[in-house]
Amino acid sequence: MSLLVSSLIMAVVMLASHIIRGQLKLRLYEDHLKHVLLEFIASAEMCTCAYELMVVANSYTKYVYGLYLFLMMLWWGQSWVPATACTYTLLEEHIEIGSNSKIMLWKMVAQIAGGCISYKLIKIIWLLEWSTTHMGQIDVLLENCRADLEVSVLTGFYLEFILTFLACIFSRALEIYRPQFAAVVNSFFVTTLVLSAYETTGGYFNPVLATIKLGCAGHTHLEHILVYWMGSVGGSMLALKTWNTKTFRETFITPFIKSDTKPKVQ
Repeated sequence: MSLLVSSLIMAVVMLASHIIRGQLKLRLYEDHLKHVLLEFIASAEMCTCAYELMVVANSYTKYVYGLYLFLMMLWWGQSWVPATACTYTLLEEHIEIGSNSKIMLWKMVAQIAGGCISYKLIKIIWLLEWSTTHMGQIDVLLENCRADLEVSVLTGFYLEFILTFLACIFSRALEIYRPQFAAVVNSFFVTTLVLSAYETTGGYFNPVLATIKLGCAGHTHLEHILVYWMGSVGGSMLALKTWNTKTFRETFITPFIKSDTKPKVQ
C-alpha cells in the first residue's frame, strides 16, 4: 500500500508538471521567458520526485528505486523537451552552439530555484502522512537529513566526475549510432551508473538534483559544491572535449557509422 501511495504521488507530480508545461508552450509566446520557466518546472518536478524516491529506496531497497528512476527517465526524456533540468547541459549548449550567456544564467537560476521549491512541496505532501512510510520523514530526510557522501570528498569528486563523464559520452554516442530503443538503452545505462554509486555519493551526476542534499549533515556547503557541482560539471566538460577530439572520433566513431552520417570533427 505504501509503495502504491508513493507511486501515485510521483505520478500526480509528473502529470501536473506535464500539463503546466503544455499550457506554457501554448499560451506563452516570449521564447526566453518560456524556456526559463520550463527549466524551473522540470527541476521542481525532478527534485520533488527524487525526495519521494528516497522514501522508496529506504523502504524497498535501491533496486526498486532504480526501477522507478529508469521509468521516470524514459518519461522525462519525452515530456521535458526542450528543458533539461541539468546545469552542465546548458554549458555544453553554450560552448557548442553559442547560446545567449544571459539566458543561460537565468535558466541556471531557474533550475536551482526549482530544486529549492521542491523542499517546500514535498514537505506539504509528507505532512499529510498518506502512508506509514511518510511518518517521520520530514525530520529524517528534510530537517535533520544526512548527506549521501559516504567516502572522502576527493573520492566523491572523482566518482561524480568519472561517472558523469561516462554518462555524457555514452549519451553522445547513442545520438550518432541511433540504435533501436536508444532512449531505453540510455536510461538503463545511466540508472546502472546511479546504482553503482548509490552507497558512495548517492549517484547524482547533476548539480540541480543534488540540491536535495544541500545543507544536510555530513559535508559542508563547500564540500557539496566540490563533489556535486565541480565533479559532475567537470566530467561533462571533459566528455565534451574528448568527444570533439579528432583521435577519439577516428578511433571510436568514424569506423562504426555510415559514410553519409559521419560527424565533422571540430
